[in-house]
Amino acid sequence: MSTSNDHHFQSFRPRYPQGSPSSTPQPTAIPTHVNKAGDHVVFLSDIELVFNRVKCIMRGDQLVPFLRDENLNRIEPLQIAYHPGVELDAVIEDAGPRTVSDSNTPPSTPLSIPPSTPVVSISERVQDLPTDAADQSKTEKSDLLINTAVPYKELHKLSIMDENDNEKSLIYQPSTLKSEALQSAQYKQLYNKCLQDILSGQAVQLESLKDTLNKHFRSILAELERSKALQYKQLEIQEKMHQAQLETLDRLAIIHNRIQAVSNQTYELHEYPVPRLFIVLPKAARRRDAGTRLLPEQFRLYYLCECGSHTMAKDSTIPHEVHLAKHEGYDLERPIEFFEQFGTYVLTVLQMIKYGTTSAGMSIPPLTQSKLVDESQRIFDFTAGEIGALVDEAITFISNQPSIMKSNVDTMDTTGQQLGFDADDLMGDLRQLQSFLKVKNNGSVYGDLYRVVTFEGHVKWTCFDYFRETSRQSAMIQLRNVVESNSGTYVEEKGSIEIAVGSKTLAKEFYDALAKALGIQELAITLKWDVTMDDLRKLSDAVTQANVVDLALDGSHFKGPVRDLMNRGRRYDPIVQLMSNGRIQSLELKNFSDFFIRVSKASLAMAPRLRVLSIDTVLPLKDKAPKALLTKILEKSPFLTELTIRSRNIGAAFEDFTSKGVLPNLKSITVLGLNASIAVGLSNGKVEIIDAEFASRDISEHQEFLRMGHLTRLKTVLGDSELAATQLADVIRWNPKLSEVQVGCPYEMFLAAIELITSTRNSVLKKDGKCALRKLLLRDMMYPRQNPRNQDTYDMRLDYSDNATLFDLTSDIGMHIRALSRRTEFVTGIFRDYGWSIETLDASDAFNDELASLLDSSTKEEGSKLICLILNPAGLSASGLACMDSVMSRSMSLRRYHWSYEEMDTARPLSKSHERLLDALGHYGRRVNELTMNDLSADLRVLQLADKLPIRYQLPHMDTIRLICSGETMVPRVFAQWCAATISSSAGVSSPDPETRTQNIVLNRETEMRSIRIISLEGAQFEQDDWEMIIKAIDLSTLETFSVPRTNFALKQLELLIESMPDGGTTPAPLKILNVEDSKLAKCHDINALRDLYSQLDRKAPSARVDGARRVQ
Repeated sequence: MSTSNDHHFQSFRPRYPQGSPSSTPQPTAIPTHVNKAGDHVVFLSDIELVFNRVKCIMRGDQLVPFLRDENLNRIEPLQIAYHPGVELDAVIEDAGPRTVSDSNTPPSTPLSIPPSTPVVSISERVQDLPTDAADQSKTEKSDLLINTAVPYKELHKLSIMDENDNEKSLIYQPSTLKSEALQSAQYKQLYNKCLQDILSGQAVQLESLKDTLNKHFRSILAELERSKALQYKQLEIQEKMHQAQLETLDRLAIIHNRIQAVSNQTYELHEYPVPRLFIVLPKAARRRDAGTRLLPEQFRLYYLCECGSHTMAKDSTIPHEVHLAKHEGYDLERPIEFFEQFGTYVLTVLQMIKYGTTSAGMSIPPLTQSKLVDESQRIFDFTAGEIGALVDEAITFISNQPSIMKSNVDTMDTTGQQLGFDADDLMGDLRQLQSFLKVKNNGSVYGDLYRVVTFEGHVKWTCFDYFRETSRQSAMIQLRNVVESNSGTYVEEKGSIEIAVGSKTLAKEFYDALAKALGIQELAITLKWDVTMDDLRKLSDAVTQANVVDLALDGSHFKGPVRDLMNRGRRYDPIVQLMSNGRIQSLELKNFSDFFIRVSKASLAMAPRLRVLSIDTVLPLKDKAPKALLTKILEKSPFLTELTIRSRNIGAAFEDFTSKGVLPNLKSITVLGLNASIAVGLSNGKVEIIDAEFASRDISEHQEFLRMGHLTRLKTVLGDSELAATQLADVIRWNPKLSEVQVGCPYEMFLAAIELITSTRNSVLKKDGKCALRKLLLRDMMYPRQNPRNQDTYDMRLDYSDNATLFDLTSDIGMHIRALSRRTEFVTGIFRDYGWSIETLDASDAFNDELASLLDSSTKEEGSKLICLILNPAGLSASGLACMDSVMSRSMSLRRYHWSYEEMDTARPLSKSHERLLDALGHYGRRVNELTMNDLSADLRVLQLADKLPIRYQLPHMDTIRLICSGETMVPRVFAQWCAATISSSAGVSSPDPETRTQNIVLNRETEMRSIRIISLEGAQFEQDDWEMIIKAIDLSTLETFSVPRTNFALKQLELLIESMPDGGTTPAPLKILNVEDSKLAKCHDINALRDLYSQLDRKAPSARVDGARRVQ
C-alpha cells in the first residue's frame, strides 16, 4: 500500500459555461491523498482552492462521481478517484452576469488608464448630465448609474444597474451586450477622457463629453429594451437546464446503485451454472430496416468475458478488461418472456457497459474508452465503431418496455427517491436463461467461455485466452489423456470431469494428473473397488490439493472389506472431513449404504464453505443415532443452502425437519423416497413451496402427507382405474395452494383427465370462491421417451383463468410411427376438437387427408396457434395439400417450417403423386426453413428429381438442407449440379452443363435470401469435380455445420474447404462442426497432412470441431 508521502498529482483544467469568453488555460496539478482503503483520491476542497464555484468534475462527456461508502452514501469530505494520466475538467458554475467585484470573470479589453492613477469613487448620473443646479432634480430621476468605486485597473468591468426596484438588478454589461458604440475605439477614448476631466476638474471639456456620452447611452437604452425579454428567456432556459441536470444526476445515481449491486455481487459454484454477464443488441437484419420500430425478436444475446484481477498472471501482457465473448451470440427463443424476466437486469448491464465501473476486481471503462469489441476477431455482424449506437438503441428499447417502466415506478418511495436494489432480484434465476436461447446442434450455451473459481471460492466466466493464462497447458493435456483412457469425460470449458477408476494404481495416476493440472472445479468419480479408509483418505487429499469445489462420489462398490474391519465405524471419516477443507462447496454422495453408522463424531468440524449436501442413504427415522449425527453435520454447516436426504417415509421426514426448524440459510430440502420425492422451498426458515413427484399409479401410501395441504406443484401418473381418478381429485381438493399439476397417462385418457381435473377445479371454485390451480400438463406415458423420434409423442397444456372456469389449451404433437393403428380414434379426436391448439406438429407420412381436413376445419373456426411445422406430405393427396395450404395461411405465428420428403429409393419413374408433392414444395418454398430429402439413390428417379426440385431462389428462407443418400454408386452429375445451385447464396448460379435444366437457372437478384447455416450430405458419393463445384458454391462466411458422414469426402476435399474459407486474421469462418464420421477422410492415415490441415482450420475457423476424424496431437 502506498503512503501519503508517495504523492501523485491529478491534472485539472477549468471548463466555463457556454457563452463565456473562450480561452485555453494551462492545466493545474493537484496532489492526491491516500484513503483508508489504500486508494489515491482527490478532495473537492483542494480543487476549490484553485477553481471557484466548482459544479462537478467531468472526464470528457462522462461525469466523474464522488466516491460512496458501502451504504452508497457520499464519503465526507467529498472526494473523487484518482485518474492517472488523464486530464479532468473542473466545470465552473454559471453565476449569472458578473459585476465589478467579481474577480473570477475572464477579462475583456481593459481601458487604457495609467496603472499609477489613484483609486477614486465616482457616482454620476449620465442619462442627462446636468450643467447647473436646476438640472439636479432631473438627474436624480435617472435610471442609470455608472458604478466605478473600484481601482482603475478594474474599470473594464463597468456595469449598468437598474435602481427602480428595491434591489438593484443588472441590466447592462459591456462584456455581454454587443453595442457598436461601446466597442468602438473612438468611444473608449471619449470615455477615458471624460474620466480624466472629472478627476482634473476641467469642466468645459467635460460638458462636451457629457453630451456625446448621452447620445451613446440613449442608443444603449433602446437596445436594452429590445434585449431585456431575450435575457429573461435565457434565464428561464438556464433554470430548466439546471433542473434537467439535477434530474440527470439523480438518474445517474440510480444507475450507479444498480451497477454497483450487480458488479459487487459474488456467486459460488452451485449458484452460478451459466455466465451472469450478458447484453442484448439489435441484429444485423434490423439495421437494414433502419427507421422501423424495433421488435423483441430483433435482438441477439451476447455474453461478456469477466476477466479482471483474478485472471491476471504475473507479468501478464493481455489487457484484463471486460469485453464481448468471442462468440457470434444467440437468438432469443421466447423474446417477450425474456425481456419480462431479465429486462431490468440486461438494462443494468448495458448501462454498466456504457458508463463504466470498477469494483470487485473487475474493470469496465466507459464505452467511449473501452475495447468492448476485439477488432481482430471478426465474428460479429457489427464493428467496434457501431457498438455505441447499438447499446443506446438497446437501452432505449428496454427502458420503454411496460414491465421495465412499471418496475422503475415500483422502486420509488413516497418522496420520489429510488430505493435500494437487490442484485438477486435484478438477475432473476440465471438457471432458466439457457431455455431462452436458440442453440444449434446441441451446442454450448456458455458463449465459448470457460469457468474459473477464484481463491475466495467465487465463480467467474472468462475467454480461453485468460483461462489458458491461468492454467498449465501441458498438464491439462496429460489430464485429458488419463481421463479418456479411463473412458471418462473432461469438459474444459466448465472445468468438470466425470470418471470411473477401476483400481488403486489407476487412481494414483489420475490423482497425480489432477493435482498438476489445476483448474478443475467439478469432479464426479466412481471408485470401482471395495475401498478402505486409506483409499478414501488418498481421494480426499487429491481433491483438496486440486482445489475441487464440487465433488460427487458414487459408493455403489463400497461393501466394506474385511481387512479394514478395524475402521468399520469410521470408514467414511475422510469424506466428512472433506466438508471442512475450506474449498468444498458441494458434496454429493450417491448409492451409499449405512453411511451414518460408518462416520465417527470426531471427524466433524466446521464447514463454512459447504452450500450443497446430498447424502443418498436411507435415514432411519426411528434410530436416534443416525438422526443425531445428521443434526451435528447440519450444525457444523451454518451456511448450507440445499440439502438432499433419503427416507422410506417422505411425510415423516418432512415433518421431522419442518417441526424442529431449519438452518436460517437453507433454501431447499429434497426428500427422496421409494417411487416418490418432495422438494421443499424455504425462505427465512419458512416453508413456501412444496413440489411432489409420484412415479406410482397408487398414491394411497402417501395419503397422510398429501392431506397436510402443503403442496404447490404435483407431478404424478394416472392409472385407468376409478380409484386413481378419485385419489387425484382428492389431492386437488386437499391442497388449496396447488397451482400446477403434471399428469402422465396413456394418450387415450387425455380427454378424460382434462374433464376430471377441470370439473374438480370448478367444484372447488363453486365451493370456496377461488382455486389456486392455474396449469395442467398432460404427457403420453405409453412409451418411454429415450428416443422420441421413433415413437409418437403427445403433450397438452391447459392454462386456467384466475378464479374462472375458462381455460386456454396448447398442444404439441409428434407423429413418428407410420401407422396410426389403434391410436386413430384418439388422434382424430385431438385434431377435430383441439386442432386449433396445436403449436408444434411433427407429422410423418401417417398424417393423411382426414387429419389435414380436421385441422383445416378446427383452425377455420378458432384460428391457428401453429409455430413449428415438420411435414412429410407423402400421405396427402391434392385435397390434403389444399387443406394444409389453408391452415398455413391462418398460421401467422409460424416461425419454423420443415419439409421432410422420404421413400424415394425405387428405380421406377416418378408417379403423379410424387410430381404433385414436388410441385407443392415449390408452392410452399418461400416459407420452408429446412429441407430434408431421405433415401435418395443414384437411379432414374434422382435424374428426374434434379429436373423437378426447386432451387435456391425458390427457397429464400431455407437455412438448413439435409440430403440422405443410399447406395455406393456415384451421384449423377445433374443431381450434383442441383445441390450446388441449391446451397449457394449468390445470385446467378447456373449449371456448367448446357444439356440440363439448371443451365437456365438464374436467381432473382432482388430476392433476399437467408444464409445457409447447416448442410448435411449423408452417404453421398460425388465425383472429384462435383465435390469442387459443391464446396465452391457454399457460403463459408455463414456456414456453421457441414456434415458429410459415409461419403467419399477425403483429404483433397478438406484442403479445398479450408482454402475456400475467409482468412482467419480478418474474418474467421463461423464453422462450428465438421462431421466426417465413416467418411474417406476418417480413414486417412497421413498424420502429417492431417496435422497441417487441422492447424490451418484452427486458424481460419477457431471455433470448429471435427467429429469422426482421426485424433492428431
